[in-house]
Amino acid sequence: MSIRCTAMKRRFMLLACAALLHACSTSESSETTSLLRAVIEQQGLTGDPAAGLDVPNVDDPLAVLEQRLSADGWAAEFEAVFGSPEVTYGRIASAIAAYESSQVFVDTRWHAYVEGDDDAIGESAKRGALLFYLPTADGGANCAGCHSGDFFTDELFWSIAAPQIGRGKGDGATGTHDFGRERETGNEADRFTFRTPSLLNVAVSAPFLHSGAYDDLGDVIRHHFDPQTAVAGYDPAAAPGAAADDFDANRREMLDFLQTSSRVIPFFRSPFPHAKQDVEDLVAFLESLTDPCVLDRDCLAPWIADPVTDDVDGGLLAAVDGDGTPL
Repeated sequence: MSIRCTAMKRRFMLLACAALLHACSTSESSETTSLLRAVIEQQGLTGDPAAGLDVPNVDDPLAVLEQRLSADGWAAEFEAVFGSPEVTYGRIASAIAAYESSQVFVDTRWHAYVEGDDDAIGESAKRGALLFYLPTADGGANCAGCHSGDFFTDELFWSIAAPQIGRGKGDGATGTHDFGRERETGNEADRFTFRTPSLLNVAVSAPFLHSGAYDDLGDVIRHHFDPQTAVAGYDPAAAPGAAADDFDANRREMLDFLQTSSRVIPFFRSPFPHAKQDVEDLVAFLESLTDPCVLDRDCLAPWIADPVTDDVDGGLLAAVDGDGTPL
């Protein structure tokens, strides 16, 4: 199933929302570019993570969801998309998958650079890319060891000792901790590990980490470079409104456990020595992974429900900011 026009995107969006609701110098430039080109070739990067996306087909029924959508006036929307009005779980899943799969925002400056435009990113971003991709033995930070490929993720679970703020998931001695992957696997070895996230459009994805502990991308990088020092010095007041009464106890529990964990990133035990410029260069590189469309509401309009024309069953949630302006 593919999205071929704006109208179809909007219909898939409506079906998905309904289901969810209910359920440097010139010489430096030349040298940097040459080395970075070699790294790109070695990594086998294409700059296009959109290639080969498939929409899963799910046929398992969920009778209650099907009945609710059928009763709430969605039959006409399903008929417009699928050719008949039947509301099935398979169709619901296909609609959600198609809506999500259509949101491929990869028209980035980094993509343009990988495709051959040497001027698509600046010198700082190029230096940051080298830090990102090169192994530590060659002077890099080996970020690509986890954030690999064109999606910038190995899809695996690691611990960076992320600060736990907020109410957590009911874990630990305080009941306000979050044990991460262990909650799903029941394996203690997975405690405090979380899936490596994609870095596409990361610069506009704050707050960062599973608990939203950081608002600044540079702070996240510094945390990765020396997790134990970062979490030891973390001030929960930096996240206003987040429950932090148990922060110290949760921090001690996490750090004690991770001392013997095999799932921590290398810099947990051996911090990465770095300069201020290194952080700035990595931020510049990560900013080059932003598709301009995600910063333009008009560009995003096909994926945003209009409360006037798209409220099929009266249950549409329309997000606004503090001034009442639609987000």
